[in-house]
Amino acid sequence: MIKRQIICLLVFGWTLAAAQCPPKIAIWQTLEKHINTAATDDQLTAECIKLKQQYEKCKYPPDSIYAKIMHVMGRGYAAKGDSKRAIWFTQRGIDINANAALASYPANCTNGYLNLLLSYQELNQEKPMLDALKRVIFYAKKYRERGVLEARAYSNVSVFFYEKGDFELSVKYAKNGQNAATAIKNDEYLVENLVMEAQALIALDEPIEAKKVLQKAIVILKANRETTMLASVYSQIARIERRARNYQNAIDYYKNAVNILKPLLANNTDAYIKTNMSVFLNNIGEIYATNLKDYKTALDFYKLAYQYTSNDYDAAQIIANQALVLRSEKKYDQAFSLFQQSFQRVNLVLRNGLPTASSIKMAASKRLLLAIIQDKADTWLDYYKGEPLSHRRGAGVRLQNALKTYALADSMIDFMRYEHAGEGSKLFWRQKTRGMYERAIEAAYLAGDSEMAFRFFEKSKAVLLADKLNELGANQQLSEADTRRQRALRDSIANLQNQLAALPTTDKKRQVLQTRLERFNDDFAAFRKNLETTNPAYYRYKYDNSTPSLYNLSLGEGSFVSYFVGDSAVYGLVIQNQAKLIRLKIQPADYQKLANEFLNLCANRAALNAQYPRYRALAYALYEQLWKPLYINTERVVIAQDGVFLPFEAFLTAPNGSEFLLKRHAISYTYSAKYLKPPYPRWGNFNTSPFVGFAPETFAVGLKQVPLSGSAAVLQEVGQDFWFGKKLVNAEASKASFLRHAPNARVIQLFTHAEADSTEATEPKIYFQDTALRLSELNQTEGFAAQLLVLSACKTGVGANQRGEGVFSLARGFAALGIPSTITTLWSVEDQPTYELTKLFYKYLHQDLPKDVALQRAKLDWLAAGGAADALPSQWAGMILVGDAAPLTSTFSISIIGLVIPTIGWAAIAGILLLLAAFGWWRRRRLS
Repeated sequence: MIKRQIICLLVFGWTLAAAQCPPKIAIWQTLEKHINTAATDDQLTAECIKLKQQYEKCKYPPDSIYAKIMHVMGRGYAAKGDSKRAIWFTQRGIDINANAALASYPANCTNGYLNLLLSYQELNQEKPMLDALKRVIFYAKKYRERGVLEARAYSNVSVFFYEKGDFELSVKYAKNGQNAATAIKNDEYLVENLVMEAQALIALDEPIEAKKVLQKAIVILKANRETTMLASVYSQIARIERRARNYQNAIDYYKNAVNILKPLLANNTDAYIKTNMSVFLNNIGEIYATNLKDYKTALDFYKLAYQYTSNDYDAAQIIANQALVLRSEKKYDQAFSLFQQSFQRVNLVLRNGLPTASSIKMAASKRLLLAIIQDKADTWLDYYKGEPLSHRRGAGVRLQNALKTYALADSMIDFMRYEHAGEGSKLFWRQKTRGMYERAIEAAYLAGDSEMAFRFFEKSKAVLLADKLNELGANQQLSEADTRRQRALRDSIANLQNQLAALPTTDKKRQVLQTRLERFNDDFAAFRKNLETTNPAYYRYKYDNSTPSLYNLSLGEGSFVSYFVGDSAVYGLVIQNQAKLIRLKIQPADYQKLANEFLNLCANRAALNAQYPRYRALAYALYEQLWKPLYINTERVVIAQDGVFLPFEAFLTAPNGSEFLLKRHAISYTYSAKYLKPPYPRWGNFNTSPFVGFAPETFAVGLKQVPLSGSAAVLQEVGQDFWFGKKLVNAEASKASFLRHAPNARVIQLFTHAEADSTEATEPKIYFQDTALRLSELNQTEGFAAQLLVLSACKTGVGANQRGEGVFSLARGFAALGIPSTITTLWSVEDQPTYELTKLFYKYLHQDLPKDVALQRAKLDWLAAGGAADALPSQWAGMILVGDAAPLTSTFSISIIGLVIPTIGWAAIAGILLLLAAFGWWRRRRLS
């Protein structure tokens, strides 16, 4: 009886449990119903939690239905801004669907990884976002019905890099999205990626290319009679019109975009529509405020834009724009209050009124935050300058606040540079931030703060070169395995780049090679990112953004001069007995005009002969404007130039005289004061050579280079004083020989031709007997051991001038490989002066003189021995020293019994001593 009761109870309990556990298909149907009918994301998430609990209570095994619940919960938490929970639930759903042992639905992994990508994008986590992108691509290619998700993923990644300011990568991913959308014939995401590409191209100041892209989008939209996306296209055209200063046209295009979206707002609460409305209206306000100075109308549009915004960063920008209007109306206190509201809107942690560096690092849109911080700094500067001169003494705190805010903006620029992968994006921001550094230097000048001025001078010059040198130091922290991996990736990239360079643009193989190159570049970027997280020493070296201390520069008895040429002023900073910042009287436009004319005359012997009085006037005018006000009282001087690279030695110190500045000073040049500190050294090994020289007297026919008769003989002469040196002439002077021998030589001498043009976008190259070496190929090497490189070739010091970064020349390319000293040329020099000056330079170098003094004496000897024609600057002034000017022996070697140890390496010394000992023993045996 008892047993029957127990059995009945068990059956009843099972029946009750079964009644509480509906079939899984019923749970699926309930889930779909909630997805279609839930009023809010919170409501949908709450219903999913109930279904999840029911699934688990019924002990149903995890399958595709349970995975779908996880995905929907992940989306719900993402919509609430809880990205961490969103990632956890989404990853759980992916794990179930990816498990073949379960009743799973692997195709849904595509959706899952896209949701992961969006969450990581929201958290500003680049590496996991790109990892998720790879998985989206993998599953989208496996399940072609999900191909649209690949195109959508690329679009979101393009947006991510656009917000970071890495516009080159934004273009790259937008193009990939177009290819994905084209493959599945999806016009919606094709247009979306076209618009993203155009947006990034406009940011890179390529309006013509952007217009071509937008025209493709318009054709597709009109064919599909699609108007909503047309609003985004019109907004990009408006940006182009604004850059072209067609302000009314820009306003009209923005208004057309607004009119397209207005009818959709009545029955549509889509955040995308509202966000675009807000952005378009804000941009109209910016035109009225910034370009048309109609502040009342601007404020009306800003207020209207704020009503539509739901994005914190958009809201922050609108608030900051209103602050700028108040600044224009000199309502500074109200403006500062709005700036603070702007920072608070994006949840930045504030300290003393400014966001902390750690909170900025975590921010998604650094592009926007940088603009707001710069605007606040400018507002402090304007607040100070707005006071009458008699009241400025008491307003010094405003200058100090300006300097602190500019320093924060400078730190932000560092953050952005580190995050950017593309060289084009980095150069864009170097140019974009140039005006900020000028205003920061002005604030330092008004405050009499030379130390802050020095910081901003340094951060405005050759920072990308410093990054390259930091990387050399970082690479020395790698393990042997990581070094091999890095070398293999670099070799693969260089090989593919060379193959692409050799193919005509119409060759069908280019697309295959380009795809492979992109894959290797992605692998290389991922490898480097991983090193940064796993190797603290590597990270520390690579991201050392410190500037030298103003008072700890290693100048010896010399002086350091740095120039800054802005849009409204030219500054000179002199460091000798003390630091002195001077605003020079010459205007930037006048400086550019005089400098270009002077340089062109110096480089042309015929023009110099014909227009020597004009040269004399220019040489003295530049001396008067750039040099005399500095009161330099030392013989040796290091100059960090800005803009046009001038040979200061050719300035004249009297209006009608003939005394060159060369006679008063031994002058060398540097890219910045940071470069005065020798880069991380590569010590010699058994394969290290003291000297290697190259003199291809004749060149392969296809190179179309004139012979350099006599260069081989000169090479033999200058190389004879180096023990165990290599002197490679004619056929031996090949590109392959250079790449094999030059990296391990202490002194490198090149007698050859080079090609560069500062007026065109042609890549500098240097010729060997068989072929040419391009500047970009140097980037694939791992650094050079050389302490001195002598480029006795024409125009090795010229190239494309990137404002805010300097001339991208062959000499600079070698400097980026860690070579601390380079003798280079600023124009095409004649053979005989080049040969003679090079011989004289080595003569004095071997007397242990500093390199700048050795070059100065070589030039003075040339002038003393020659006639009037030889005294023309075209013959001698083009050869200059860039970099470390210390004597060769002081940084190059230690002399022991007349033998230079690093010259042949410690292993070689030990071998020689062993041989000498053996020889002595053998002689003693014979004599005995």
